[in-house]
Amino acid sequence: MYRQAGAMARRLTLFLLLLNALTLAVGLAFEHWRAKPRALIGYNADKVRLVTRPEPVGSPTPVTNPADTVGQPAEAGTAQPVCLQVTLGGIAAYEALRAAMRAAGLDALDLRTEARLGWWVYWPPLDDPVKQVEALAAINAAGVKDFVPIRQGPMARAISLGMFKSEADARTHHAALARKGLTQLRHGPRPGVRVIHLDIPAELSGRLEALRSALPSEVTLATRSCSG
Repeated sequence: MYRQAGAMARRLTLFLLLLNALTLAVGLAFEHWRAKPRALIGYNADKVRLVTRPEPVGSPTPVTNPADTVGQPAEAGTAQPVCLQVTLGGIAAYEALRAAMRAAGLDALDLRTEARLGWWVYWPPLDDPVKQVEALAAINAAGVKDFVPIRQGPMARAISLGMFKSEADARTHHAALARKGLTQLRHGPRPGVRVIHLDIPAELSGRLEALRSALPSEVTLATRSCSG
C-alpha cells in the first residue's frame, strides 16, 4: 500500500512540474509574440481616409510671400482733416475765395466767422445818387421792409438787407430775395470781418493744393488747430 501511495505522489509531482513548465513556455511565447511588430489589418482599406488635425489655438500665422501681395489694393490712407484760417484782403476777396473753392470741388463747404453776426446780404455800393434811388424803389416794390442804407465806412452807399449768424443763413435769405426780383444783391462777410475759417474734412483734404493754386493774391491761407 505504501508503495502504491509513493508512486501516485511521484506521478502527481511530475504532472505538476510539467504543468508549470508548460505554463512558463506559454507565457514566454506570448511575451515574444506581443513584442514583435505586426502589420495592420487590411479590411476595408480602400475606405480609410486621413483626417487633418485642426491647428492648435494660438498657432503662428503662416508667412506670406511678399510676391503674393503685388497688385493688391493698399490699406485705406490716413488722411486727416485740414482746418484753415482765411484772411481776406479786400471787398471782392470773399467771392474770389468762393470761386476758388468751386474750382477745387469744395463749394459745398461752409465758411465760419467768430463774429456774432458776421454775415450779411447787401446791395453793392452805388456811387450814382439816381441809381441809389432806383435801388431803394426796387426793394420797396419787392415788399422788403428790413433794409438800411450804409452811410459811411468801406461799404458806404451800399444797402444792407439783413445780418446773420452763419453763411448758410445769409445765402438762404439772398436766394429768397433774388426770387423776388432783387438779382443785384450779394452776400458775404460783414464789413470789418477779414478772417474766416474753412474746415476741410479728411475725405476732401487732398483738394487743398487745388484750392491754393486757384486762390488770388488777396486771399491767404494759414493752417490752424482743428480743436479750436
